[in-house]
Amino acid sequence: MSDKVCINGYCHKTPGRLRVRVTNLRKRNKTAKSLELLLGSQPGISHVRANHVTGNVLIKFDIKLTSHEAVFQSLEDLGHLPMISELNSDYDQGMEAISEIGMNIGKNLAKVMLKEALRGSAAAIILELL
Repeated sequence: MSDKVCINGYCHKTPGRLRVRVTNLRKRNKTAKSLELLLGSQPGISHVRANHVTGNVLIKFDIKLTSHEAVFQSLEDLGHLPMISELNSDYDQGMEAISEIGMNIGKNLAKVMLKEALRGSAAAIILELL
């Protein structure tokens, strides 16, 4: 999940660091403080700053002890990212469809250009068979 693009929100990751916008946090100072304590108690997590104004959480962790995936899972287990995986699945399907369309357009364009370049030659006959 960590390599996915977060839709309907924000996330950014670098080794040992994750900043993500989470659900159920904006305008909830007590929830932000609770999230800081609960997430900060997880093995390998060294710093958590939950901002109840922006809805973002900054998590710093030791990459030898935990991973982006484990941090995402902890956030989900705490009820703060219920839609990310579902949205990323939809996003991936849409991107696959766009990629396939782009590949087909590229192939057809290359074929047309090659036909034009080889017009009247023996190679044009071979190209027609492809």
